[in-house]
Amino acid sequence: MTHAFDILFLGMDPSAALADAARKRAAKLELSCHELISCKATVEVAARHKRHGRPYCVRVEATLPGHVLTVEQVNTEDAYAALADAFDSMKRRLDETVQRMREQEQQAARAAWGTLLAADADASAG
Repeated sequence: MTHAFDILFLGMDPSAALADAARKRAAKLELSCHELISCKATVEVAARHKRHGRPYCVRVEATLPGHVLTVEQVNTEDAYAALADAFDSMKRRLDETVQRMREQEQQAARAAWGTLLAADADASAG
């Protein structure tokens, strides 16, 4: 990944394999979204729950020009599944945001160009 990528582990020891999986997912995000400036992933193990064990919470934050997108996924069993779900959700959010940005650019270009609604017949007779 050529842009900034950070991964942070909270409540657990850093895992090289999990960090590598996150880097690969972030690189895929960058390939699909050229506007991506930076990406940050946080993997956290929440406090132990009586019945459900220790849930993994993965947050992914992506920065685009003028936008900061955040996605959070919680999976009670598997950090890798939570990581995959979070990056898949982020890909969908990035696609939606980039589409909106392009539509706004097109609308601005149309507004700047202008549209002729009616021509004055006397002015063109000349």
